[in-house]
Amino acid sequence: MPLREVPEVLDAARPLACRDWGFQTDFKRALDGRGVFLKTAILNTPHSAPVKPDIHSEQFLHLLMRRQLKLSIACALCFLLVLLGLPLANYFLPELMATRIGGFTLTWFLLGIGFFPAVWCISFFFIRRSIALENQEVAEVQGGDKLKS
Repeated sequence: MPLREVPEVLDAARPLACRDWGFQTDFKRALDGRGVFLKTAILNTPHSAPVKPDIHSEQFLHLLMRRQLKLSIACALCFLLVLLGLPLANYFLPELMATRIGGFTLTWFLLGIGFFPAVWCISFFFIRRSIALENQEVAEVQGGDKLKS
């Protein structure tokens, strides 16, 4: 059914075309009167309010897990950079790593003093950002409650 014949469906779907809530809705690409492709939702009623995302749905949990996976990968890459950075610096910059700081070579200084704080910083960032992602999801669900009332 072309949407040019039923403009009320297109008008009702325009706000939903801006955001993918992550709940089960059948999406399709439709052509409006100006020749622009939109991502529009097929709704049971043309003028229904946005539906609150179900926090127990597979799509909602998948979205949260995908965001946390991206965060985990970023933190793991930072950890690998810290972990492999010291041996690579020893291999490619032996003169710099042999300089003495407080009676220790720079290699031992970074290994003894710099490694654990770097790991703590990565862990701190991961925990804070993970909590922020969960709070963001809660705010979206609570925002769905406000839209409905």
